[in-house]
Formats: sequence, C-alpha cells, structure tokens
Amino acid sequence: MSLQFLRENHTFKVGDFVTVTNRNNTNEKHDGRIYSIVSLPINRGVPDEHTDHFYISFPKQNYDTILMRGIEVIYNGKPTVLGEVERDSSGKIIKLYEQNIFTGESEINIYDIHAALIWRVAYKISKVSP
Repeated sequence: MSLQFLRENHTFKVGDFVTVTNRNNTNEKHDGRIYSIVSLPINRGVPDEHTDHFYISFPKQNYDTILMRGIEVIYNGKPTVLGEVERDSSGKIIKLYEQNIFTGESEINIYDIHAALIWRVAYKISKVSP
C-alpha cells in the first residue's frame, strides 16, 4: 500500500464537488460530493498514525462501478460494510447485502446508501467547480 497518497495535504471540505479517478484505470472517473471527512487510524489495528477518510456521495448509477464487497458505505446514516454484491450481465447492481458479524449478511437497498468511503490509495480525489 502506498501511504504517500494518504499523507497528502488537502483542502477538501464537506460539500465540495469532486472528481474521483481510479489510480489503476484513469478512464474510470466519477463526479460526486464530499459527504463527510473523518480522521481515523491508517491501520485500525495499529492506531498510531491518523489520516482523513473521505465519504463521497455519487449519483446512484455510479455505484454500479464503485461498490464492491468489503467497501464501507454510509447506509441509513451509519457506516456499514458491504457484503455480497449481485450484478446482472451488464454489471448493473441488482442486489446488495451488508455484513453483520452476528447475523451474517442481510439485503439492503441501494437507494439508502448516502456515500461510499473512497480510499486515496485506490482513487485520486480532485476538486471541481459546481
């Protein structure tokens, strides 16, 4: 993991309009808006060094590309980790599940996802004008 991206200074604020670009596929870009910024440990198992974590809201059709098993989202106002993501033959999400350590996976509604955690190691976040 390249920690240099996590240590980059930024001037982002909640509400900023941004473009998110996949660092491994620069053709994959998504426009969104910063939903929240939370300072958390880089490694939650070793809470020595903190970095800002960016939760970004996107139009629902962008979630077909962004969402995958294990990604953290804000669902009904609280953080949750996605479980299985079922897609049709075109890649469109048809069912989503959340992980729950006690009850297993349960189905959730994509329309109740308010934002996705965008990790700066995988994505470049750039400000844009509204």
